[in-house]
Amino acid sequence: MKVAVFGLGYVGLTHVAYLAPFHDVIAIDIDATKRQQLLAGEDYLHEPTVGEMLKKHAKKITYSSTPLERWTDIRAAIIAVPTPNQADGSADLSRVEAVMDELAIGLDKDAYILIRSTVPPGTYAHLLRRLTLQNRTDLHVVMLPEFLVTGQAYADVVAPKRVVVGTLDEGSEAFLRSMFDYGIKIPFVFMHPDSACLTKYASNTFLATKIAWINQIAQLADIAHANIDDVIKGLSYDPRIGVDYLKPGIGFGGGCLPKDVHALATYAKTHGQPLPLLEATRKVNEDQPSQLLQKLLGYFNHSIEGLTITILGVSFKGTSHEVTDSPALTIMDALTEKRANLTIYDPLAMPSFQKERGSTYAFTVANDIKEALTNADVCVILSDLPSVKELKAIDFIRLMKKPLVFDGRNVFPLAMMKGVEYYSIGRPVVKP
Repeated sequence: MKVAVFGLGYVGLTHVAYLAPFHDVIAIDIDATKRQQLLAGEDYLHEPTVGEMLKKHAKKITYSSTPLERWTDIRAAIIAVPTPNQADGSADLSRVEAVMDELAIGLDKDAYILIRSTVPPGTYAHLLRRLTLQNRTDLHVVMLPEFLVTGQAYADVVAPKRVVVGTLDEGSEAFLRSMFDYGIKIPFVFMHPDSACLTKYASNTFLATKIAWINQIAQLADIAHANIDDVIKGLSYDPRIGVDYLKPGIGFGGGCLPKDVHALATYAKTHGQPLPLLEATRKVNEDQPSQLLQKLLGYFNHSIEGLTITILGVSFKGTSHEVTDSPALTIMDALTEKRANLTIYDPLAMPSFQKERGSTYAFTVANDIKEALTNADVCVILSDLPSVKELKAIDFIRLMKKPLVFDGRNVFPLAMMKGVEYYSIGRPVVKP
């Protein structure tokens, strides 16, 4: 089968890697830099297995800015282009619409269009109206939201926990099962297209709310002199609650959760059904970086000018290169405004960080984690990088001027940090 994938970001490129062993794939993106990197064998996504599969099946993949010269026999087109927030918070569908218009011109009769971009309820009917205006009612549109997790995206495509399918087309199930040859039993959950769209938003915003909630409980733990680790352990035995996403820190970030919280809150408000809980989740998350920042500033009576502060991690998640809406940036901006000298360690995310903040303020880049710690006045952990997790208390003691650590991700067990002055989120302070 010949398949076209529009948008070679996190979702699209992972699908290209998965589909290439089974199908001929046309991988389409308007970004010339991405295409050049992929043609050169570079993996800008940094997702496990994706780069390996792209190289292994390179002969089955054609990279292009347009599929127009290769329309013949395309049976399915996957739309995985971004839907960023507009100024009012709503999802911007312009890129989805542009791809749909192009597909209406070129696709063969009875082809399938699979929408993997995150779009609000009502989008299905909106896209069908566009196709009707172009006399392409023969095309099959399926809302197929994705639920990929950063750092395990390929595994989630190969063996998803469920496939949510929004369609009014009775023939879609057989087609999708043949296209996505999972080889294991995966539940396909069929529903109205609008329900599928809402399922995606409900999923992401529930996870965001869960993070915001545990961050609030962690704030209370600080005041109550409790240990949030113990609280989470007590909660984890209740299957109604579970332990996933109960990880306090400086807040959630990345290209999905903040965007989707804002988009769903705007959609609900626009349709006369505001969601106060979601608005609160967004507010809690925006305020969360200040919890760690105030601990640090309070320690120095708000005078940190000239201090050498080592920042370990700038990405929103330790396994990601992405700094979009990373709460680390909020903290770093504040430290820079107070004239601290920042040394930054995050090799994977550094290209993205320099693009986002490189011209904003001066900083020193460390390529080695122990080099980053050497002679630092303070260490601030803002992302749970694998290399950070490998550090021992003795590394802080031997390398820093004084072993003083502010951990915004609760990376280390308290018992492990003996000899270090260690501040974290919702846990007792460790004194040397």
